[in-house]
Amino acid sequence: MQAWQFPKIHDAKLYEMLIVWSKNLSKNLYMQFKNQQVTDPEVLQHWLCKLCGAIFNPQNPLFLACPNDPNRFYPNHAIELEPFHFDCLEFVGKLVALALMYEVQVGVAFAHLFLLQLAGRRKISLEDVKELLFFRKGFDNVFGTSIDQLFSFNGRGLKDFNESLCGCTISGTSQLNKRKFLNNDCNKNDTLMHRLQKVRRQGRNITNWRRGVRLGSGSFGSVYEGFAADGFFFAVKELLLPDGGIIDLLEKEVDLLCQLTHPNIVKYFGTSKDESKLYVFLELVSKGSLEKVYKEFPLQDSHVSVYTKQILKGLNYLHERNVVHRDIKCANVLVDENGCVKIADFGLAKVTNLNAIIKSCKGTACWMAPEVFNSKIAGGYGFQADIWSVGCIVLEMLTGKPPYSDLGLEKGQLIYRIGKGHRPSLPDSLSDDSRDFIQQCLQVNPKDRPTAAELLEHPFVNKLVNACRLQRLSFLTNLY
Repeated sequence: MQAWQFPKIHDAKLYEMLIVWSKNLSKNLYMQFKNQQVTDPEVLQHWLCKLCGAIFNPQNPLFLACPNDPNRFYPNHAIELEPFHFDCLEFVGKLVALALMYEVQVGVAFAHLFLLQLAGRRKISLEDVKELLFFRKGFDNVFGTSIDQLFSFNGRGLKDFNESLCGCTISGTSQLNKRKFLNNDCNKNDTLMHRLQKVRRQGRNITNWRRGVRLGSGSFGSVYEGFAADGFFFAVKELLLPDGGIIDLLEKEVDLLCQLTHPNIVKYFGTSKDESKLYVFLELVSKGSLEKVYKEFPLQDSHVSVYTKQILKGLNYLHERNVVHRDIKCANVLVDENGCVKIADFGLAKVTNLNAIIKSCKGTACWMAPEVFNSKIAGGYGFQADIWSVGCIVLEMLTGKPPYSDLGLEKGQLIYRIGKGHRPSLPDSLSDDSRDFIQQCLQVNPKDRPTAAELLEHPFVNKLVNACRLQRLSFLTNLY
């Protein structure tokens, strides 16, 4: 069989990230490989086989074996996908790409229909969209080319793809031997199935802790500084909730939020409770909110551009995982001493199904989209309501005041005006790029608004990149 002709990857950071993430699948495998040189071909081969064994295990529900061919797997459409599942699918895409790149026969293959969908040769149902999207994302990240292009490269076909992954030796073995191969050295008490049934990726078990100074207030309660027994500082959101049913719902919500890991998202660590209060433990961000920042330091286009790009990255991460924030404003976006922006205060966030729209009306009026107040516009609201809010906070950062503040309206009047589709006024002092960005976000019809991913391509949030390109071009021109 002809080898796949692709350059090998020697990016140590990629392997380091994959090893760290593998802890979520099997702590034993993580401990076994965390100090090894995975860029070494022999170690890499062993590591890939072990990880695929942990993922494509007959006991684990994320991928199922085909009834007529136990060597071939496909995503399980019956499970309700949560943020952890999406991360896992992206991780699997990266592993499969590395296995193909290094010609490592990991002993698994994929169902023919799944491969056809990956290659774009078969229509994708609505239920399969997210699974394929994240698998492809991980695969493309490693190869630098899409699966579609790979299948057409040098006339390669689906059979070549599976043979490269499975190999003749493994594909010819019995199901009993295959199960033995897949379960080899896997920790049965720490399987992927266990992780999927009870996902808690807080990273810290905060038990003995003390409450410090009050940092501010957010949705449902006040926020304090926390100090753990091991010297770890964190933030504590204290919620006064007499209704035990609400506390249970919020605990489940935080369990989901603990699965979210992104540089531009505040990290959640878990919860604790007493008779009357629920305490939510989360990442402590040093410099406070963007509202605090712009009140102390008037922001220029360049500052707002950098901050907005990070907000969009975090928001895109949330939306890909079916999370609508529903309360985006400068007071709910934090920044650390390095200028890293983190979206916070998920007190109103809901994890929704892909097609579901949220019909409850919560949030802060000045930053909310027309469809939140007027169901006739879209029948409810979803991800695009966050995009309207992004336009509002960009305007807020550039002007130093909330949108609509120039009108001096009462809340009821403001809600009526927004519900009728009235947009906040834009001052003449705005740059052309910032004005165009805000106007794209503030489209009254939600369907006309771009996604967070599309907005990441807008010139306004790429000012620094474009400036560097122009500087480099000027330098090269001067050489001649």
